[in-house]
Amino acid sequence: MGRLRFIGMLAVLVIGLPACADEQPIEMGAWTGYVTPPGMGQIDTAFEVANRGDSLDVRLAVDGMDEPFRLQDVRATDSTLTFWWEPLMRVDCALRADEEGVFRGECLDPDGHVGPMVMAPPGVTPREVREAEQVRSESERWQERRELDQIDGPRGEIYEVGGVDLNALVEGEGPVSVVFISDLGDDLRTWDYIVHEVRDFAPVLSYSRSGLGHSEQRGGVMSFDQIVADLDELLEVAAVTPPFVLVAHAFGSTFARAFAAQHGQDVAGMVLIDPVHPSIGARLQEIDAASWDTFWSGQKALYEITPDPVRAEFALYQRFIEEGAPDELGDLPEIPAAVISGLRAPEASRWVGETAEGLEAKERLHEQIAAELSQGTHLSTEESGSYVHREAPDLVIEAIRDVVARVQSEAPVPN
Repeated sequence: MGRLRFIGMLAVLVIGLPACADEQPIEMGAWTGYVTPPGMGQIDTAFEVANRGDSLDVRLAVDGMDEPFRLQDVRATDSTLTFWWEPLMRVDCALRADEEGVFRGECLDPDGHVGPMVMAPPGVTPREVREAEQVRSESERWQERRELDQIDGPRGEIYEVGGVDLNALVEGEGPVSVVFISDLGDDLRTWDYIVHEVRDFAPVLSYSRSGLGHSEQRGGVMSFDQIVADLDELLEVAAVTPPFVLVAHAFGSTFARAFAAQHGQDVAGMVLIDPVHPSIGARLQEIDAASWDTFWSGQKALYEITPDPVRAEFALYQRFIEEGAPDELGDLPEIPAAVISGLRAPEASRWVGETAEGLEAKERLHEQIAAELSQGTHLSTEESGSYVHREAPDLVIEAIRDVVARVQSEAPVPN
């Protein structure tokens, strides 16, 4: 995105929010800050926050332009600020306030280009040197993540496991290994935004199960035991050694539980991202039976036309939702763990799982999972839906870092 194009975007920025004269969500007056278009340096900006009629009006000024610009559809509190603009395309921005009231965050366009933004309230000068480096670093990290999406072909290496070739990425060094287990139908690419940062403090393995991504399809009936056996052998042939911290997403959490049930001596920690609880279907049906039944019927019809490996995994998922957790999963282990809930609500819910009541039900079940882990902690974010590792990856990275540190602190001291 070139500078002129970005400035052109700023020329039609608009914020408008109903405001009460006695209570403002953010401070009135002259704000300062900067924006950083992808691949470019910072552009200094000034913001004017004021009441105009019955609305809160925020205008942005850039040196070299004759008139200040206004923003669109702002949502403001004392801790968050979101808005969007649509000059040539829609660009969505989300900023969060720190302890000094400085809002910082990122703007994302439909092509995946990320541009950091900072707004400092009246009387507060952004800590320019430190913040400049932080914003530049964040921009570079997101740019690197987006570039990973453009890579075609297998990542990592191909390993022969039980007579089939599985694609796995193995990197990093350290005493505690982090093993990534993807959701139903997802391959190892789902972890691209975090695996290359986790490898800086721990050895990592991410992989594509049989028939997914660039992994060869295995014949026969899909089962939890087969998935566990494949992962166990893959870890051996790839020379990834315990103790393991299993990082699993959604239905992948059931595969992690099955692995821990059979190899509990090797599993020392877990990070479960939006895990599927066996009671979620029943709970959502209690809230809105018609909505749940329509959704679930649609899911079953959809997966009937997916490739065989994905349909086989969905058969396990269907059994899990309709019959409950199978014996293969065992009990949740008493190990350091983190359970992460993605609780972002869409502007218009399409089914009961996206309503406020449905999201609350999911959060309560995630809290229950964390409690059953005994050493589990529960984290939640409204900045992401289920794919927290894609939409809010830093939260997941820090959770993994914390669990790895807790595992290392509990490890016996060698003689």
